[in-house]
Amino acid sequence: MMAETAKLFRRRLSQKCPRARKLALVISLGLIVARGTAITVVAPSDGMEQIDNPFAQQED
Repeated sequence: MMAETAKLFRRRLSQKCPRARKLALVISLGLIVARGTAITVVAPSDGMEQIDNPFAQQED
């Protein structure tokens, strides 16, 4: 789980000119549950804390 998350979209304003300015758009997502291999970058701005694996099997 991650709180106060944001998605950053970057797009070049002109496809023909490689030096054209880039447009950045940030959309706030809030609290999310991220799972899977498609996660490419996680960059905390404040810090982080480790939690126990919620999917681990309990041993008897």
